[in-house]
Amino acid sequence: MLAPSVCILAGIGVSEITSKMFESIKGALSDSEEEQNSEIEPQPEESSKDLKTSKHKAPKKTKAAKNAKTVRSGSRVPFILALAMIIIISHSTFTYVCHSVHVASEAYSSPSVVLAG
Repeated sequence: MLAPSVCILAGIGVSEITSKMFESIKGALSDSEEEQNSEIEPQPEESSKDLKTSKHKAPKKTKAAKNAKTVRSGSRVPFILALAMIIIISHSTFTYVCHSVHVASEAYSSPSVVLAG
């Protein structure tokens, strides 16, 4: 009776871990892409006269936006660790499925189980 509930809880745990790892990988890749874009496209320089007469001002980042980015990037797992965790979890899940299929085929292919029923 305990096995189904443990399987459900394990599935929820694996789902949460993989979600966190994929978010970390996605964040690391988007940060890398932003760095490459900033290196490729240099910002045009404006003279001080243009800055005074310009009606368009660059939006300033608020403290909340800076803190949100810091918290988001601070809660991320490093790219290599996230990738390793995804590989380990995928391998473990695949191995568990293969083991379960093998054990079930061995247990239910025995004549004694069929005759005992």
